[in-house]
Amino acid sequence: MDLTPYAVVDYIELKLNLGVIYVKQYEYKVEFIKMGLKDVFKSNNSPDDKWIHEKLNGFGKEGWELAGVSGQWFYFKRELS
Repeated sequence: MDLTPYAVVDYIELKLNLGVIYVKQYEYKVEFIKMGLKDVFKSNNSPDDKWIHEKLNGFGKEGWELAGVSGQWFYFKRELS
């Protein structure tokens, strides 16, 4: 299993199906996205707002799903195939 520096496979979701346990594995990614309180209240046309939308949408297109936010740290996960 290849683990890149940002990917840790430690989340297990168990599903029971006819006595067989299927385990889903996820990789995680943590991104620091600098955003001040003023940025939250800016109009949707600000360059910062567009940059944040492009960055988050880019992660979504790569299959990343937002798993949590703590301050300016954004936590993403995606299922390993």
